[in-house]
Amino acid sequence: MPLLHAIPRPRSIDLAGNLLAGRTMLTCQIHLYTLELKQAWAIASRLGPGGRGIGHRSSLLLKLSDRSGATGFGEAAPVATYGETALSVLRFLRELDWQQLSFRDLPRSLAYLGSLPAGNSAAKAAIDLALHDGAAKISRKSLAELLGLPFRQEELPPTSYSIGIGSPDEIVERALDADRFPILKLKVDARSFETSLSALRSVSPNKPVRIDANESWSSREAALDAIDKMAAFGPIEFVEQPMPRGIALEDAVWLKRHSPLPLLADESCCGKDDLDACEQSFHGINVKIAKAGGIAPAHQLATAARARGLKVQLGCMIESSLGIAAALQLAAKADWIDLDGALLTRNDPIKGVVEKSGQLNFDPLVEPYGLRVSPKFDYWNEQPPLPKPIADRSRTPPAHSTYGRSVNGIPLEVHLPSSGHCEILIFAAIHGEEPETTTLLSKALRSLDKPSPTCAAVLCSNPDGTLLGTRVNANGVELNRNFPASNWQPDPVSTKWAPNHGYVTHSTGSQAASEPETRALISLVEALDPKVIISLHAPLACIEDPEYSPIGYWLSKRTGLPLFSHIGYETPGSFGSWAKERGRHVITYELPPLSVSALHHKHLDNLVELLCYGLEVYREPLVFRA
Repeated sequence: MPLLHAIPRPRSIDLAGNLLAGRTMLTCQIHLYTLELKQAWAIASRLGPGGRGIGHRSSLLLKLSDRSGATGFGEAAPVATYGETALSVLRFLRELDWQQLSFRDLPRSLAYLGSLPAGNSAAKAAIDLALHDGAAKISRKSLAELLGLPFRQEELPPTSYSIGIGSPDEIVERALDADRFPILKLKVDARSFETSLSALRSVSPNKPVRIDANESWSSREAALDAIDKMAAFGPIEFVEQPMPRGIALEDAVWLKRHSPLPLLADESCCGKDDLDACEQSFHGINVKIAKAGGIAPAHQLATAARARGLKVQLGCMIESSLGIAAALQLAAKADWIDLDGALLTRNDPIKGVVEKSGQLNFDPLVEPYGLRVSPKFDYWNEQPPLPKPIADRSRTPPAHSTYGRSVNGIPLEVHLPSSGHCEILIFAAIHGEEPETTTLLSKALRSLDKPSPTCAAVLCSNPDGTLLGTRVNANGVELNRNFPASNWQPDPVSTKWAPNHGYVTHSTGSQAASEPETRALISLVEALDPKVIISLHAPLACIEDPEYSPIGYWLSKRTGLPLFSHIGYETPGSFGSWAKERGRHVITYELPPLSVSALHHKHLDNLVELLCYGLEVYREPLVFRA
């Protein structure tokens, strides 16, 4: 596929607005990175599609810089368990008051982060890591030295290595692959924990094992019965989070009193406010930087827990060695280490952490200060994607985030821009009977070797209707008449059954924004704040752009489709009506009534170039002028 424009100079996105001289202390650049897992990853609380586990996880790599050239790196590893996604992290970062942050006044910067409302822990952790990294580098100290903590590699306990939920054969294979690790962690669920332990013990009969139940049992009696059975598979060091967070305190206390094995809190302990309950109901806690909200709160949590006599495990999410490096330097506060998140991936973007027989350490030749790690490449120096070989275009790349769920519970997914800055949002199939829009946008995503730097894409905004082959969603509502514009109407609307046939009547919803798909798309637009939104439709064969903008002219010129400022009929409660009232620029790209093959020939390159260049696409010399 030819890409018709010369590659522009690399661009990096500055969330902090540093181009406005003197207005901020720091600039923030983001790179959205997809961590690929060596094995499908399944745990009791998140089994993944069809119970098979997940094969990837989104991570956001941050680079903070000040005007002196000092830099600090951070990482956000959002997890749905704690209500976070890559999308929520981007929104948090965009709304942050960057003038409150500085490498050179770390206490004040951390106080500002601590003053923010609860939640967004992974996002806060990314800023916290980068601030500590930059401050420590300026002081020419490691993070451990900055915190006043000893770091003696020879005294560190080894990390455990985690084995996710799987079949007995899969568990055996993974245990054999992990033979060099002296300690294993086994993820279990209520249904198959005995089978999993039997498989593990068939090849590792004497190795210490840590059990991670991820909230598997809903009653104390069932949990105790399971723990009694686990104890027979010894040596078992402890059982992590056997019951759900939020379980009645008296039940958790009862289980601790009767359990033959030590119990660790994970999901039940996110911060110091949880310690009173944890002291009564667990023998220890799992401290994770991404869960606690950063190095500072994680350090405080570990210190406070040990003062209460609780054991401390330093844990992690599935994340790169950036987050692992930060946690490793808190090892003086830990009784156990479970820092294998990066070891579970095949494409760690960070260098500096080394592992030998489960023992973690730092490579002294990479970076002596700060977090003591470095990116393998300059991920923030954004270059447009290149064409992917056709033979490699069979699978759509994984979406980075969900932004809601449909009526029938299908995840609504968005492919986010790798820079974290959204110039253009393209969405397809708000009408389920227009699946060609999804296919064409999918082909565009599949044609590129990496995500778009500045464009977000929603392949299907009405998945229930698309699966059912209906214009409406599973509630029978015409989503493109359900938006809370001032012209929304409760009366049903009609569309043609087919050319030269009668009309079909559709509901506009019990009220404006009654449908989850509508509300989710609104939230997505507010979170991304794109400069331009392109809505893919069919089959009216035109470009509707109320602003007659350069990108509208460009699309018209490239496609040969007529450009209109108005579609020619009223659209009460439409996405376009809602967006216009909020000052948002929406272009409707109406594909002609052609086969997918014909659409590919005429329209695919346009979407590919939009994904490659974003708004730069119409600033090239080939822009059509009226």
